[in-house]
Amino acid sequence: MSYLVDVNGNPFLTDVSLLNQSVGALNAAVTATLRGQASATVQVTGIGSLTLTFEGSTDGVNFDAILATPIAGGATTSSTSANGHWININISGLSSFRVRCSAFTSGTATVSVVCSQGGAGPNFSGAGAVKVDLFSTANVALVTASAGIPKVGVVGNAGAAAIFDGATAAAVPANALLAGGRAQNANPTAVTNGQMVALATDLAGKLITTPLAYRTLFGQQATTISATGATTIVTAGAASVFRDLVSLIITTAGLAAQTITISDGTLSWIIDFPDAAVAPAGAFVVVFGDTPLRANAAATAWTANQSLATACHYLAQYVERLA
Repeated sequence: MSYLVDVNGNPFLTDVSLLNQSVGALNAAVTATLRGQASATVQVTGIGSLTLTFEGSTDGVNFDAILATPIAGGATTSSTSANGHWININISGLSSFRVRCSAFTSGTATVSVVCSQGGAGPNFSGAGAVKVDLFSTANVALVTASAGIPKVGVVGNAGAAAIFDGATAAAVPANALLAGGRAQNANPTAVTNGQMVALATDLAGKLITTPLAYRTLFGQQATTISATGATTIVTAGAASVFRDLVSLIITTAGLAAQTITISDGTLSWIIDFPDAAVAPAGAFVVVFGDTPLRANAAATAWTANQSLATACHYLAQYVERLA
């Protein structure tokens, strides 16, 4: 078998294996000299009364503790006083990795170390499914499981309880994340278009809604018509904007019976005001409520066409909608 070596004769682009090494004294260590290896595994058997610490170094002199993950999953650790098997030890960029006896009472430990080119593999749960462990900067687990129910937590460095924890139809946990609105009994200060705002509720928590649309999408237009022929009572909206009629009020200065044709440019609606054979006695009022009279085309005006050239006053309210 052949190996690629550097100018000092050290193998690289291959694994570094130190198997079945005996450690039985304070500061005794199994040390691997690295040449581009990225991850390590450690297996310990026959351990006596001592503590082993996993450590890495860049300068080859000063070492710091490194976290390792049990092969069966669970919390990471940088040391052990018991037999075990650890994987996913990140040694990328280091010059040395070692397993050192940091506390000694008696006995020995058999230590095997393999440093490989490949990156750290995924962590696995006991069932063999891929598992992702998230931790805060204080090494507090953020993703755990409680009674078989996945739990995702967002916690601080002090390790506060996770804020998502519970199954469908379960009682609301005491530490659940509250997604609430802002209780209002007065209008808040308006923001500019496109900014984020909090949902608004009444003081009992019921969501406040505006019927049909936002106030800024409502419009009203007053027009007086004193001649026959189609006359605009609601101007066209912008491109792709439909202006649907919410209400229409017609009053007349002349007491002449006539018909009025309302059109959205596609369809027409004929009004006998209030009856083609009877002079009007009052205003003609139509309120469409929650189902406005829909415009059939965007960017199109509403018009009124009178059968008589008598003065009539129109007040049209509309709401803007997109297709």
